[in-house]
Amino acid sequence: MSECQEIMIHRKTNIYGITTNFAVDAILLINLVLLAATGLLLHVTLPPGSGRLTALGLTRHQWGDVHFYLAIVFLVITSLHLLLHWKWILCLLKDRYLQGRWSMGKLMMVIIIFAILLGIMLFPYLVTVDHSVEQNFSRRWHGGR
Repeated sequence: MSECQEIMIHRKTNIYGITTNFAVDAILLINLVLLAATGLLLHVTLPPGSGRLTALGLTRHQWGDVHFYLAIVFLVITSLHLLLHWKWILCLLKDRYLQGRWSMGKLMMVIIIFAILLGIMLFPYLVTVDHSVEQNFSRRWHGGR
């Protein structure tokens, strides 16, 4: 039996008999469904320009906030999911590389794709906003008469 198979067999269970992976995956699925539902609600029920319409007592802007926070929770739980499976991921990559199924090029491609995805996730935190442009735009828009 390989090391990867042993890692998959020895899962930690909590006091209720549910594996940690199962609990995290279930929460991740529920969050993904809610994320898709709020996205569809924003796109179909409360599209841009819908004015002061509300759905379940919340405006488009408030639903956008709910959607944003669900997305943050999704990223956090996905990160936890990856951490729980990190040994298995490394073991799988190592086994495939050592057994000759993957060349060094394929392994480097996986690392590059991971780095690109990490860069995309961190991009909003790296961009600075130029507030002078925003102020000039708002003056022209509202006070141009």
